[in-house]
Amino acid sequence: MVTRFEPARTYVNLTFSEVEVIETTEPYPFPIAQIGLPLNKRRTSQWTVFSDSLAKFLQESEDLANCIGKTIHMKFTGGHMMWDRDKGEATPREAWEVIGVLGEGTTVNVVDATAKALELLDGKSEQEWNQLVFQNPAIKADSVLMNDIIYRKFLAAQEAAGTATKDGNGIWHIKKE
Repeated sequence: MVTRFEPARTYVNLTFSEVEVIETTEPYPFPIAQIGLPLNKRRTSQWTVFSDSLAKFLQESEDLANCIGKTIHMKFTGGHMMWDRDKGEATPREAWEVIGVLGEGTTVNVVDATAKALELLDGKSEQEWNQLVFQNPAIKADSVLMNDIIYRKFLAAQEAAGTATKDGNGIWHIKKE
């Protein structure tokens, strides 16, 4: 969540290792890269250009998490008509597009994100939990769960269901089965 904007915006940060730059306008000598894309549900946005191009290389049941360990070929391409708030109209803009995905990659274990969030919560204050939960890949991959956490609905729902309780010191405890 980036709060320097009004309203605050959610960004998806893609982190890459073993980067090999094939074409560039300026030298990029680093072996790692992070590309931040604003999460946006508009039909034409940087996020939808990237995600739609990635989807062409994935099975219907796969998503971004299935790309961990794979080699992803990307290109910064122009001509994508996207809304320009300053001009009040759609203008041609540049965005990252996936042009290839290679390799079997690492097997991604399917993790119940809610169960993981509860596991991380047990014995912690909400602040301590937030520091952990927003770093966990399984939880970050579940956009519905992330929204519930960001908008502070998750803990209230768990407390209402009797799954979690908060003691007088603000420490959360999970009901053991």
